[in-house]
Amino acid sequence: MTRAIPLAWSPADAAALEQVQATLDHWLITTPAADQPAVARALAHLRTTLGRLGRPPGVAPGVSAALTGGALAAVDQARLAVEAALAAGGEEQPEVCAPLRQALEPLYVRERDAFAWENHHFNQMRRELGALAVWSLFGAGDLRAPHPLGPVSRLLYRVHWGPVAVERPIRGDTWLDLYRAAEACIRASGDRHHLFIEELMPVADRVATLELRTGS
Repeated sequence: MTRAIPLAWSPADAAALEQVQATLDHWLITTPAADQPAVARALAHLRTTLGRLGRPPGVAPGVSAALTGGALAAVDQARLAVEAALAAGGEEQPEVCAPLRQALEPLYVRERDAFAWENHHFNQMRRELGALAVWSLFGAGDLRAPHPLGPVSRLLYRVHWGPVAVERPIRGDTWLDLYRAAEACIRASGDRHHLFIEELMPVADRVATLELRTGS
């Protein structure tokens, strides 16, 4: 039996994030380099990026693999910017940056665990559906849960290697219902090269319609 990962962070996730913020605050006080303008700007950006992790990962106006899977990648890029600013200021990287990396470690562990669970769950759902399509929207969590994209009833698939655009109904309000509709679109398109579901975006001039975009 599989377990569900909620869309919002659990109390344990929130506690890990709070500990990271506390460690970062202490690091700011004890590291003289934090007074350098470039380092201060980079650290402010890191704190802002960390703050976004506490929000549910539903992304509006659409959901893409790059956005839902990129939260921790953004944190890591912010950390690298801090390290680059420190290096430019002549600080010893190993001594100064090791505590920063250590502070972020609980988030990396959480992300690895969530990715491993989702990868297993998505593969299981694919087997149960007998699907050609591969779900690649990491961050959705349990595909049997309701999605946050609002009331939608049609899925449009225009950018593919088949001869014509394809449109199929969305019957239900879960991620799995979107998966089924995407599978139907991909099969109808005739394109057997682009099977990875990577984006589900609203169509500007259509009511209750999402557009499917795929990769290979």
